[in-house]
Amino acid sequence: MDPAFLGVDALRRLVRLAGVNMRGWKALLVLSILVPVGLFAGFKLTGVISGPPTVAETVHLQPAVWTRERPYMWCYVPGDEWLNTSYADGEITFSVRLVLVSYSDDWLDCGPALVGFGISSLNASVPSGFIESVQVDYKETYPESWAYIRQFAVTYGNLTTYSTADGYSNYQMLENESKACLKALALGQPREVYMGEQCVDYWLHSPYNYTHRITIEVAVTYFNGTVYKQLVQPVELVFGPDHNNSFEEAEEIGFGTHRDYADDTVEGDPVDYFKIYFQEGQKVNISVLMQRGNELYPPPGGKPYFFPHDTFVYDPKGNIEACLLYKQNTTYQMVLSINATGWWQIKVTGELPYLYALDVSLIQG
Repeated sequence: MDPAFLGVDALRRLVRLAGVNMRGWKALLVLSILVPVGLFAGFKLTGVISGPPTVAETVHLQPAVWTRERPYMWCYVPGDEWLNTSYADGEITFSVRLVLVSYSDDWLDCGPALVGFGISSLNASVPSGFIESVQVDYKETYPESWAYIRQFAVTYGNLTTYSTADGYSNYQMLENESKACLKALALGQPREVYMGEQCVDYWLHSPYNYTHRITIEVAVTYFNGTVYKQLVQPVELVFGPDHNNSFEEAEEIGFGTHRDYADDTVEGDPVDYFKIYFQEGQKVNISVLMQRGNELYPPPGGKPYFFPHDTFVYDPKGNIEACLLYKQNTTYQMVLSINATGWWQIKVTGELPYLYALDVSLIQG
């Protein structure tokens, strides 16, 4: 009950219990105003009063960018995990793993190209305060594309679905070029939340030579013990046609694992070219592994796996320095001692539709 309606005697008792030496109606009037305000703030923080919180500060992280090749073929192509990003400061720890689930282009002439992708796992935690909500938006400027949220597979930890909107339902709620949006509320003011398998089916409705730039924006709202804050991580998925088909068009890469696709089907993608800058005296390991779902074959230390791709390495002058021929070699990796500083080229050819992972690691130097 609002203390303003307790009566004068009750207010006087509150004053005595609080140990405040106040006399007269002015003191009672001040107390009748301050107590409701305090209780209202408490109710707001504990969720007794519903409604979105007032966010005092929003932190926008730099967009993470990943470029994924759009296969030129009619059949189903399995997906692969493709991006991990994380953030931590003194108030919140956040990580998200995104996955490309599947791709099919004009399956049996029944419809447009369809790609499935989204969040494989999301974790957020705070050392004090609590998580309030998590929101995921899929956005793109291309007007013809549209998305459908796969609600049957999503899993939660301390979260529950609050609202969804996509091209199939509640689309009138979508704003700012959003194709789909899901918001989940935290349960019981937890310090840690989890979301998994939150994916969309995304119809491209575009010609093969069009490059899609789709933004997956994840926003986590939390209370740090004093105010509400929000952390926003945008990820740009660049999904476009095959491009690195010659030495002149070689894609620049660095040390690490690069996932791509190759096949020798009609109008397919039989060869990929990459370029990487090496320095004389370095010792590097180059391997090409087959991608199956979220796994790489063969695993480290495992036996060579049948993999219908050939790999060639060229020095800065265009001379072949090493190669892996799957019909002849019994290994899936090669070690090179770099004898010239400059841009080296790596060519990968394929005979069957496969996803693969090109890994280049520095051993020494």
